[in-house]
Amino acid sequence: MALLTFESPNSIAKIKNKLIVADTSYLITLSDANDGRNFLFDDFHFKTLNAGANFIINVIVRQEFIKKTREIQMIEAIWDLYTTNPLLQSRYHTVLNFKYKPLTLANLGSSNADKIYKDHVKQNDSPMLLAALKKNIWDDVKQFEKRANLTYFGGGGQQSWDDMGKLMQTTGLSATDAMIANFALAIGADGIITGDCDFAPLSDILDIYIPNSIASMCKIYDPAKD
Repeated sequence: MALLTFESPNSIAKIKNKLIVADTSYLITLSDANDGRNFLFDDFHFKTLNAGANFIINVIVRQEFIKKTREIQMIEAIWDLYTTNPLLQSRYHTVLNFKYKPLTLANLGSSNADKIYKDHVKQNDSPMLLAALKKNIWDDVKQFEKRANLTYFGGGGQQSWDDMGKLMQTTGLSATDAMIANFALAIGADGIITGDCDFAPLSDILDIYIPNSIASMCKIYDPAKD
């Protein structure tokens, strides 16, 4: 088991016919054509699919990905309303306490978008906001999962909260990441594919696939094993 990079000439062969759990950070970059790393992720993903890799997600990963998809679409809808409706501009400024500065895409963000959504709920005009959504959120997620050939496992293996707790204690993983790792171990997965280095402490028991730009910042990374 090792920390393995997308760019390694050996990665495709190593992942061939393997069962790999995909985490949320991987899905977010893979699904976002505007992300600077999207080409790398997309290229690696579909090459490994052609090599017979099987990508699995669980309820934790799917829930987080749906949340992120909703967040992105809500921000876009709010921005469209803000830029076309002067009355809403004044209202949104009040909600966000932006008395002396304009609202921009850069400072809208997920927390401010959530405040605006909650204000629409309070004012009983959330249908206005929902009508501005460009896509059906769940349909968008389903289409992505189908295109990426992801298999959803609602459960499986002998997962336990005690095992999850041990992973948190011994690796420092967040509760969410520990649940993903616990799931991977419980179903007998061969590895985890991710967009960050949080799972690096597990590279002694699972293959962890990450971009070289991330691996090179992790002291545990050994190029000789890649």
